[in-house]
Amino acid sequence: MANTKDIDHPAVFPLKVITELIKLLSMEDGLVLDPFCGSGQVCLASKFLNRRYLGIDLKKEYCKLAEKRVNGIESLI
Repeated sequence: MANTKDIDHPAVFPLKVITELIKLLSMEDGLVLDPFCGSGQVCLASKFLNRRYLGIDLKKEYCKLAEKRVNGIESLI
């Protein structure tokens, strides 16, 4: 899965951990809400796992970062 080393955000959680939590706590086609989406890690994992997602953040630059990462997921699959 995605390398998080070059992501410009202070708190990027390991994608493997996020992925396992989403698998355990949601169903396919379910909605995953991340009210502090930051780098978009939860949204990225949700998309990869066939979940719908809603990511929210106060900082516009983090929303743009998350959107850029999620839109680039096709190259990871």
